[in-house]
Amino acid sequence: MADGLCGVKEAVFAYHIQKRTMNSILNLALIGVGRIGRIHAGNIATRIPSARLSGIADVNLEAALQVADQFGVPLAVADYRDLLRDLRSMQ
Repeated sequence: MADGLCGVKEAVFAYHIQKRTMNSILNLALIGVGRIGRIHAGNIATRIPSARLSGIADVNLEAALQVADQFGVPLAVADYRDLLRDLRSMQ
């Protein structure tokens, strides 16, 4: 059942990405840059032309800063609440 739900979420996400205009950029933030989070960061930053990785949060600030530096992300914080607040102020 969990696999089916995940597939639905992916399909909805893909549909919304396709509906976006070519000039539109989807700003994304990532919470957690452990093993899988680093993979997500790389994919968002390098493989999705209509997406921009705008911020990263991880309880290990050094890890967040390292991944942010690696992928040119302008914001890296240790507390996800700071990430959400700072991203809202950028709009």
